[in-house]
Amino acid sequence: MRTREHASRYGLGKRRWVAVLAAAGFLAPALVAVDWTSPPAHAVENDRVAGQWNMNGERDGIDGTVPESRWLTQIRRMLNDDGVQVASLQEAGNGPPPSSHQSERVFPQPGVTEHLYNIGTNSRPDIVNIYWADPGQQRNGLAIASRETARDAVQLPVGGRFNSRPMMGVQFGETWYFNAHALSNGPTAPNDAEDIIETARQFMARYHPGQDWVVLADFNRSPGRMPANLQNHIVASNQPTHQGGGELDFAYMQNENNSTVNAVRGGTNSDHTAYVRYLPNPYCGGGSPLRRRAEEEKKDDHSDSVKPENPGTGGADAGPHGTAPSPGTGAGAAPSAPDGDARATGVGEDAAPTGNGARGTDTAPSGAGTGAGATDSDARGADTAEAGKKELERRADSMDPEEQCHTPVPGDTYRIFPHHLDNAVLADEYPEGNAAPPTVKKPSGSDTEKVQVLFSTRPGEYLLAFDDGWCLTRYAGPSNAVTEIPCDPQTAVPTSAHWKFLKGQIVTPDLGGTLQPSPNELGAPLKTETGLYQWRFEPVR
Repeated sequence: MRTREHASRYGLGKRRWVAVLAAAGFLAPALVAVDWTSPPAHAVENDRVAGQWNMNGERDGIDGTVPESRWLTQIRRMLNDDGVQVASLQEAGNGPPPSSHQSERVFPQPGVTEHLYNIGTNSRPDIVNIYWADPGQQRNGLAIASRETARDAVQLPVGGRFNSRPMMGVQFGETWYFNAHALSNGPTAPNDAEDIIETARQFMARYHPGQDWVVLADFNRSPGRMPANLQNHIVASNQPTHQGGGELDFAYMQNENNSTVNAVRGGTNSDHTAYVRYLPNPYCGGGSPLRRRAEEEKKDDHSDSVKPENPGTGGADAGPHGTAPSPGTGAGAAPSAPDGDARATGVGEDAAPTGNGARGTDTAPSGAGTGAGATDSDARGADTAEAGKKELERRADSMDPEEQCHTPVPGDTYRIFPHHLDNAVLADEYPEGNAAPPTVKKPSGSDTEKVQVLFSTRPGEYLLAFDDGWCLTRYAGPSNAVTEIPCDPQTAVPTSAHWKFLKGQIVTPDLGGTLQPSPNELGAPLKTETGLYQWRFEPVR
């Protein structure tokens, strides 16, 4: 567990903070000149609230002729209603709000100016600082707003092969907040998003080693197209943040990730149609929760620490519902839907593999015994699939913070153990060691047992990549079998290779099925069934 001293030094995630990326507005009263006194710098380090929003210019109205309107409505609400203490703003117009007043302060490095702005009224003034940087492009100003007075501020050129806009950074207490607007080169083309992160990293390593830092940016790129080695520091809402459906606005945190900080999306009136609140998770302190859970379970001889709801009886050989598996059947598995994943059809990027380039065939791989529900009628299978989907949706709605803390972290590598089968691990080889479609086998510590979790290009969906670069995927057609395809997270990957995590389960994006061996025994093929089946993710050191 981090000490108090350590936590204050690395305060961003362990402080009790909520990062809010914007808020839909209400009309504020007109602002008038008042006593322009800079607000005091007294924010408590571990309570500071951060936020970010792409304003799409400072003006509102159909023709964009209402001056300062977004400063008067959205920013006021961010700082007042949502309690934001550091608001990082992109496309903030051509300059600070016209009614603001520039202070006489000059920072050691040129490029950032300090302005005082009243978001209150004449009788009840509410003065905030606006730190402004001009990147040299119309409407694309960068700003950071706060009631706290900054210790320092810089404008930094972004290195790399692109003609990047400059970025800015402001220091509050012992933490640096960087603001940037990456180039928009199209949904699949590379841009300078990773150059922005590297620029911040080098600046901190050279001038402020040991201090905490975060980049709150419009990256113009989904987390799924970021390099794998950066993904375990990305905190994203897992929902679209732009009207085009992309998740372009997220945070890169030096010491946190998408598991230790929870992100919740809201709405705005910009083309970036979302704000996101990053909520602290009190269950996630003191090292990796997944690692702690794995160590606790090892002490208990691999007994389950996440028990199925209504587990019933059973023991070491219990199936997903706590009942002992019958010979030759999937333990506790409900009949599968006849069409498997509803989205596992079509052509192009969204098409599921049909055997060409995938391991296996378009039929369920053979295994010992018969898969659960293999002889049920289509009607019964459809009814069961719908019931299973509703149950998964119910569990998703009841997700508690402690369980969210144990969600696998994109960018990290794991060994994945089934809760409902002793001495077994997910791998892409048969128990005898021969290369094969994915299955479960006895753990041996081989590289075939390593699985890296990655963001996909769809918000809230993930890839499961084996060490050889092949990803778990679902077949098209009537089979609900699972196989592998080659995958690169920075190129088009079929949505049939996308998965979600839900209370220890690996589920299809439509919540129509859960990943599990069928039957529930070593060497059995993997399928997507509707019965509850949980997995334990153990981080690979």
